[in-house]
Amino acid sequence: MDPEKIKSNLSSGESQNDSEVSDEEASMIERVKNMLNEAPPDVTKQEYFVNKLHEKVTRNYSGVEKKFDRFFQAMSEGKFENDDEMITYGIREWRKVLRDQISSQDWEELNRLGRREGTSLTKDGSIYYHLDEESLFLHVGAGKPLEALSEAQKIILLREGMGSLVHELRNNDKLQDITTIKAVSWIVARRGGQKILKRYGFEIDGPIDDETRQRHFRYENREVWSAHVDKDEFLRRFDDI
Repeated sequence: MDPEKIKSNLSSGESQNDSEVSDEEASMIERVKNMLNEAPPDVTKQEYFVNKLHEKVTRNYSGVEKKFDRFFQAMSEGKFENDDEMITYGIREWRKVLRDQISSQDWEELNRLGRREGTSLTKDGSIYYHLDEESLFLHVGAGKPLEALSEAQKIILLREGMGSLVHELRNNDKLQDITTIKAVSWIVARRGGQKILKRYGFEIDGPIDDETRQRHFRYENREVWSAHVDKDEFLRRFDDI
């Protein structure tokens, strides 16, 4: 396919000469310009930009690389009038791929794999946690497509995760100073998820704030809520169930 047609289709009619640039976009453009100044003399800035984006995909988006194929073809073979047009186009279309082509479950799995401190609590990795000072953050990620599971299957899976968490809390020395367990996920926003969490003593806090969403759930289309429970209360509830 003609790369210029791909470029046109990707941009969906959005002019790359559009003067309306957000502060965030302007900051990204400036960073890319500085990066392109480091391009070796035998490599064009366009080639260098594409190579850097390839490195970013390999490093941060393992498993969903094919979602970027059309973007990279347009970036590699497209004819841009100047560096500003190339950079602005690249940034906007890169963000469009992240927003439109990568599913919510893809993002959950990428976030899970990207957390070096994350610890899986289920065999399929769909429930995991990470630590932040005296709090333990519980996440329900991709793994099995939870939305397709029956209520009974969800209970079994969550029971597996909660059982593993109890074992961690009682036997992992790194968790002895934990005082609070927090759950942050789309499943907390669901009535069924809330019902299950309440069985373990969780209090539902409601939707996360805008800052948290922008930082950690920017491309999540579903509602994301949080819940919390005191560690001792959680352990007591688990023993009673």
